[in-house]
Amino acid sequence: MSLENEHILLLLDSHASRADPSIWREFQKQQVDVLTFVPHSTHLCQPLDRGVFAVFKSELTNRFEAPSSSSSSSKRAAISDVLPQAIHIGLSPSVIQKAFACSGVLHNSSGPVLLKLPESSIYPFPSRRNRFNFYGKVITDENLFEKWENHLKTNIERKNEMDEKEKDEVKTVVDEKKKIKRKFQLVKNDDSDDEKKDHSLNRGEGKRIVIRRINSDFVFF
Repeated sequence: MSLENEHILLLLDSHASRADPSIWREFQKQQVDVLTFVPHSTHLCQPLDRGVFAVFKSELTNRFEAPSSSSSSSKRAAISDVLPQAIHIGLSPSVIQKAFACSGVLHNSSGPVLLKLPESSIYPFPSRRNRFNFYGKVITDENLFEKWENHLKTNIERKNEMDEKEKDEVKTVVDEKKKIKRKFQLVKNDDSDDEKKDHSLNRGEGKRIVIRRINSDFVFF
């Protein structure tokens, strides 16, 4: 059977690291449909959590026998002895099929899962006002791409406006500081000039200063 027109389904949680539509554009080109889970629902909807991981952890715990030595190397060796069998059982076709069925992914299997999900999200989302809501959606959908990219464009424009406003505010503060500094320098210079005058008048401290005019010039004695 030709796979040329076949699509692949990829299931993901809604972690913030997924918020880059350019990545999912590439998935779309490769005919991979990406579906994200609603936040705080992976324990009910994630097939790996419901089946493969659960069975793997259970088998690993049941088969593991604590070594007589308490050293880290002994524990690692004991775990590595039972890992292959635990992985083999966890990835068996029957476990995988059951995992997809109980997580509501397969056709006509979503009813029990939907009953367990809360009617509204426990935490409001998006958690940030400027974050695009891609939770619980097919994020390789063309209509979603258009809204997502417009949202990012708006955020960039808003950020640029805020940056320009911040630059203007910083420039205003700097200009005010320069004005204050100039005023302070002028006052300081005036004070320095007054000190020089006082010093010149009092350099004969303890003595009487006599000023006489000789040939239109003032002479200090």
